Amino acid sequence: MVYNLTSVAIIKRQIAAFPRRADGVMAGAESFNHPGGNTGCILIHGFPGNPADMRELGLFLASQGLTVKGVRLPGFGTSPFDLRGREGKEWVTAGETALDELHQECDRIIVVGFSTGGLVALHLAARQFLNNREKMLKMLLEE
Repeated sequence: MVYNLTSVAIIKRQIAAFPRRADGVMAGAESFNHPGGNTGCILIHGFPGNPADMRELGLFLASQGLTVKGVRLPGFGTSPFDLRGREGKEWVTAGETALDELHQECDRIIVVGFSTGGLVALHLAARQFLNNREKMLKMLLEE
């Protein structure tokens, strides 16, 4: 992608106008957690979004008794320039970390992703199936 210096300066000024936390994340773009019951839900935003895109859904699911975790993928919610040099495996790692954390709190986990987050969710589901295929196949055959 080619940028001229004027457009880069304009983008940087627009980015600087957003309120930030000490870690550089835009206010409202941070990950979120809503404690609830034994069923958990991981919400993973899409490209070029941030957890704010999933916050309303997270609040609704929490009101229904689910434990909800909204994930901020690395490079998002700060500056578009932070996406330079990022790799998809960093996003998968963020999803895996959330899944591992939620496994400590919940017996059953649902993963929801939008766009890029959907790809991360699909990867997590495939990993869980491969790691637990005998248990999952047994559950499917019993139902």
